Amino acid sequence: MNDIDALISKAYALSKLGRYEEVAEYCDKVLAINRNHTDALHGKGFSLAKLGRREEAIEYYDKVLAIDENHTYALHNKGVALGDLGRHEEAIKCYDKALKIDRDYTYALSGKGLALRHLGRHEEAEKITKKLDELRRNKK
Repeated sequence: MNDIDALISKAYALSKLGRYEEVAEYCDKVLAINRNHTDALHGKGFSLAKLGRREEAIEYYDKVLAIDENHTYALHNKGVALGDLGRHEEAIKCYDKALKIDRDYTYALSGKGLALRHLGRHEEAEKITKKLDELRRNKK
């Protein structure tokens, strides 16, 4: 295991413990070695979002997406951050991009359904709920 792998592993373990300030610090250490490391950029964004710093988190998700436009986790988490800021239309666009990559990505489906409900688009949200129910039934 190299230094970057060790640092990412430590950041992941700290994330599981909810120690997001430390996660951000470990991600910064990785980014000092490789500023385009998508796992570190995503981890930094995720930790910032968990710390309530959603605008900054979005900037990090955008950095990930500039490197890998198909990074479904960054698309989903950017959607979550946008939704938390009340920017539901933008969030839906992120979820839709993630769903183009993986149409059964349950986190993106769930986020999109929530955003649609916030916008009062209940019929569309209900279709998503039915799809999620179907996916859960088929998974068993």
